[in-house]
Amino acid sequence: MTKLDWDATYFRFASLGGGTTSSEWLYRKDRELNYFQGMAKLEMEYQNTLEKLAENLSVEIVSEGRKQPVVIVATVDSEKKYNLKLDYKDPSALEIRLLSLGMKNSYFGDEILIDKTIEEFQEHLKGLAS
Repeated sequence: MTKLDWDATYFRFASLGGGTTSSEWLYRKDRELNYFQGMAKLEMEYQNTLEKLAENLSVEIVSEGRKQPVVIVATVDSEKKYNLKLDYKDPSALEIRLLSLGMKNSYFGDEILIDKTIEEFQEHLKGLAS
């Protein structure tokens, strides 16, 4: 198994309605965000586990008589501190995608800055896509 060097991980789960869901998972080391490239087994194992947890959390929230969240973002840092953010209205809220950095719906706000020129960032994204 590949050992991952990270400061924090981010998991985003969106319930788009009609039984459709989506999820994403990435990690941060220093101020660099990365997807889990070349670690398909690790990613699938944890993503499946986290999707089930997010679904169960949604069910519990509804069972308490509250509205079901549309988006759940769970973060865990390397010191095992965690945080949950919920959005009840907008399925595009709290985006963790790299392309959302600097946009109004980004989870990170100004916490993560792009330390690269636009060209370097685009090349970085192309590398992640291949």
